[in-house]
Amino acid sequence: MKSLIALIFALFLPALSHAWVMPQVQFYVTPHYAQGQVNNPTPYPQNCQGYVYGQTQNGIPLNAWFAAQVPPYSFVYAYIYANPPYVLVNAWSEIYCR
Repeated sequence: MKSLIALIFALFLPALSHAWVMPQVQFYVTPHYAQGQVNNPTPYPQNCQGYVYGQTQNGIPLNAWFAAQVPPYSFVYAYIYANPPYVLVNAWSEIYCR
């Protein structure tokens, strides 16, 4: 009986464990663009949504949004650009996955 319970637990463990894997989130900022990126290192698809916000030196707000299913071993990103001669003075990102 104990071995049957252990077998059932071992069979369902992979199905339950992928819900707790954290995605790898990265954020890049340069004077002219900001990019938020989420990587999926698991063999399971993940549903993610993210925002990238920024503000140029003359006060113009910029934002980008994405909502996508990130395939296994792949990535999705969103980015904003500030056209020269203006540069970004503030930028940040929010990315949520489940």
